[in-house]
Amino acid sequence: MKKYTFFLGLNDKDTKEQIRPDSEYMLECQEATAKYLGGGTLSKGMGVFRHDDGTLVYENCIII
Repeated sequence: MKKYTFFLGLNDKDTKEQIRPDSEYMLECQEATAKYLGGGTLSKGMGVFRHDDGTLVYENCIII
């Protein structure tokens, strides 16, 4: 059995800011995980990302 881990950053790619609350993203991920994968574990995390233009942003993420 293979194990995959996805890190879903919650910031908008254009504004580089989170535009919706964590709870909305988490609900969408719960529904998609149940529908397409039959279930799974979701956790909240925090990360950092450097955009192509050099902008460094810190963002919340969901780990699936």
